[in-house]
This record gives sequence, structure tokens and C-alpha cells, in this order.
Amino acid sequence: MRLFVTVILAAVILLVFALGIFLLIPFPIAIFQSIVDSQVYLQHKADGQYPTGTFYWSKIPAVQVWTFKLFNVTNPDEVLYYGATPAMLEIGPYTYTETEFKDFIEFRNNDKEVFYQNNKTWVYDQSRSCDWCFQNDSVQFANTAYMSTVFMQIYQPAGPLVNFGMDLLTILLGEQPIRTVSTAGTLFDGYNDPLITLINSPLTKVLLSILGNPIQLPQVPMGGFFPKYSHTCDGNYTIRTGKDNTDYTGQITSWNDMTHLPWWNTSDTSDIRGTCDGTIQKPGLQKKDSVVQFQSFVCRKYNLHYSESKTVNSIPTYGFKIEDDCYDAIKNPGYRYPNLEKVNYFPNWPCGPNHTKVDNGNCGMVNCNLFDNFCSPCCDGSHINGTYVMPPGMVPQQCIPGQNVPLPFGGILSAPHFYGSPDVITDSMIGIHPDPELHHPGTFYINPTTGSSIGGNFRMMLSIPVFKSLSWTTMSNVANSIMPSFTLTIGVEMRDYAVNYIYFNTVTLPNIILGVGIGLTAISLIAVLLWGFCYFRKKRNQKPFVLQQHRTEPAWSIGE
Repeated sequence: MRLFVTVILAAVILLVFALGIFLLIPFPIAIFQSIVDSQVYLQHKADGQYPTGTFYWSKIPAVQVWTFKLFNVTNPDEVLYYGATPAMLEIGPYTYTETEFKDFIEFRNNDKEVFYQNNKTWVYDQSRSCDWCFQNDSVQFANTAYMSTVFMQIYQPAGPLVNFGMDLLTILLGEQPIRTVSTAGTLFDGYNDPLITLINSPLTKVLLSILGNPIQLPQVPMGGFFPKYSHTCDGNYTIRTGKDNTDYTGQITSWNDMTHLPWWNTSDTSDIRGTCDGTIQKPGLQKKDSVVQFQSFVCRKYNLHYSESKTVNSIPTYGFKIEDDCYDAIKNPGYRYPNLEKVNYFPNWPCGPNHTKVDNGNCGMVNCNLFDNFCSPCCDGSHINGTYVMPPGMVPQQCIPGQNVPLPFGGILSAPHFYGSPDVITDSMIGIHPDPELHHPGTFYINPTTGSSIGGNFRMMLSIPVFKSLSWTTMSNVANSIMPSFTLTIGVEMRDYAVNYIYFNTVTLPNIILGVGIGLTAISLIAVLLWGFCYFRKKRNQKPFVLQQHRTEPAWSIGE
């Protein structure tokens, strides 16, 4: 019986020890991540309800903070009439909070894909803006309505009579390349403009119909950069749920029914399949992985790579940083600005002011399309194929933010203050001072266990090309310039309940399991030590008894 009890106790101790070791080694390395994977992929229950992870995806438990700084042109008359360099004064911040939820959710393809739209709302937040920043503040900047008309003539060349009529029309309506607008009108409220009103009027449409529709009018409902965007969506998405493979969780298969963006020139830049929108990535993210994000309001994707490990809201994260050369169209020719206006905005780049093309008879072997040969005596600097290549740090903004609609005017997308552009570019501008700490394109902090974005920031700047043109009276004296309009920094603030949920499942729960594993292992080891101690003590106590027994027995015999 005693042997049976000993065997049972030994088996229990061995089982407790094995369970402790299991919780300490195999469980956190393999089992726990598998459990997380089974919970975080996008799914729905039989009754149509969503598990917590999918519910948080459908109603994002975070506030995005959109911080704008606007550029005010402080010398508009000198720019318009004397060809002076625009003097830019950065004002702000003007801050909006953005919330969103997913609408029209429909699981498809045996729940391997899900279709949805993002419903977005922006609200001005005075408490996050500067004390003297108000929505009715005035700002002087490049006139998007006027420049839309100018670029319409570039995109759709018409006869001299039509060009003269358009120029006369802008004069009669008082349009100029620079105009004064309220900050709210510049951003989400939009502003009324006589030229846009005329373009959208029934009279204009009737006249163009009579003339055989010689030109396609730009689709501009109002002036501004995000007019009446609040309570709208950025198109429809179809993404992979991760049901068949959690590595595919959140990957976009199409946006606005497109797998490739038509405005980019190469498959590397146009193909958005396999990208994500920045809210969720695959669970089990590793440092060696790369993340590709699609940002609909800038109409392109970004490559991110691991840069640091950091705790955000007490949650462990990996910082994935947007690549420094994301706006370098020299390295990424698919993002090259077409420059249909054929203007040399930076005559001193890249070869300086004294470069001269000289054909020495050996130029047939020199490929002037390669950047390394731009400054060869055989080549004409940045003048390639009849136009001028823009320097690194600038790519075109090709669509109206979040819409499959071409941008009606020339737009330049870059990091704030042209961070990443050569010094010869930024030094030639007044009011532009790039700072790596303030103007880097951004970093997203992702919890590697769940693939959820916990925090981060995204930074960009939009500028408008303004140039001298004898075809337009009010542009006949303007200096060629890339005129910044605003910088935007988007930050993410998670709701407390979402932070608590992720913290419990990625920090507290693993710590509990670790504690239980250590406890079980310790208990089993202590039990073994106690059993051993008792066993050897018993053995030790038995030896004197035996010896005494042997000694006393002879004495009893003698006495007898």
C-alpha cells in the first residue's frame, strides 16, 4: 500500500512539473500565438455577431488626430507682379479629430474576404489647436480653383481661341494664382469660388454640349483640399480575413474595385494587393518582416521596416518606420512627376548653374535617362524627354484624396518641409526648414502578437506648382515655384477600453501563465526536495536503531 501511494505521489509531482515546464517553454513559444491567431482573424458568428477582435476592427477604438500646419504666402503681390520667391510662413497647428467605423460589411468567398466602406468623421478640436488658431483665420495660398483651370488646359490642349476665352474668363471673375481663404475653407469646409460655380453651372454644360464638348471639365464641387469630406467614405475595400492563413489578415485585394492604381507607371508602385490600411497587420509579426501600407488619401502605398522596440500605453510594440526614400522618384521612377507643364522649377539641381551640354562625339553610348549621367557633358541635366525631372523628395499627388478621381491641378506630395530633398532645393525656399525629428514620414507602433497598431504617426506635405506662363495674364510674371500649402501629421490615440483589452491579452495573461508555470515547476521541485529530505532522514534514523538492536541482544544473553 505504501508503495502504491508513493508511486501515485511521484506521478502527480511529475505531472505538475511537466505542466509547469509546458507553460514556461512550449506554450509561450508556439501554443499561445496559435490561440491568438485563432481569435484575431476577421470572422463572424453564426448569429451575425462579431468576436471582440473583429468588433474592434469594425468600429475602430481609437481617435486619429489630424494636425495641420498651413503655409501663408506673406508676399503675394511681389510673387504675382514681380516674380519674387514666395515667402512661406507656417501657421498653426489646426487640429481635427477623426473617428471612423466600417459600413456595408459583407463577408465573401467562404469568409476568406470581407467587403466594407470606411465612414469617416472629422471634428475641429480647439483644445488641441494653438490658443490663437481659429477656423475663421485667413490664409493666402495657391488657388486650387485657378490652378485647376490652368492644368485643364495643359491636360487637354485646345485651340488659341479657347485658351484666350479661358484667360479672359479668369480675369473677369477676379481669379489669381494666389487667393485668401479661411482655414476651415482650405480644409474640410471648402469654399465657394466663382470659377468653380461657373464650371458646375448648367449654362456651362449646355454651351460645351453645343460646342461638341471640346474639353472635359474638372470634377471640383468646391474649393479646398477636403471639401465636405466629413461623414463620407474613402471608397470601398475588399480585404482578406485571414481565415485560410492568418499571415494574410487585413491584406487588401482591391480598392474601389481596383487591384492596380492607374496613375502610377510601374507594377511596383501601382499594385496594391497585399497591402494593409495601417489598422491591422498579420499576428505574430517579426522584426525581419516588412509592412506595406496603402494610404487612400494620398493615393499610394508605403514600405515600412522595423526600426525599434518600444512600449506604448504599457503594451510592447515594434516600431515600423516608413522608408526615408519613399518620396524619391529618382530611385522609384514609377512615382515620377510627369511635369507636363515642362517647367524647370530648380535650375541649379542637380548640376549647378554652370552646367552646359557639349556633344564631344562620344555621347551615343551615354544614357541621359539615368540619374548618374544627368551631369555628364553629354546630357542636359534634369532635362529629359522634353521636360524636367523633379529632384528627390517630391512625387505627384495623383487623385483627389480617397477617391478614384484625378487631381484637377498639379499636386506635389512630400515629407513636411521637403525632408529628404537635397539642400540645394530647401535652401532656395523661404520658410522651409526640414528637421529629421519633426518631419520624417512616420512610424507605426504595432503589437507583434496581435498585429494591431497601438500608436504611431504619419506625416506628409502637399504643395502646388505655380509657374510663369504667357498664356495666362495673371501668371505672366510669376516665378516658377513649388508652393507648399500645408503639412499634416496624423497621430493615433487608442481608447482606454481597447488598451485594457489588448494589455490584458498580450501582457497580463502571458504573465499569469508565466507565473502559473513558475509556480507549478517550483511546487514540483519543492515536493521532490521534501520527499528526498524525508526519505533520507528516515534512512538516517533507521541505522542507529539497527545498530542498537545488534548491541543489546548479546547483553541480554549473558545476563541470562
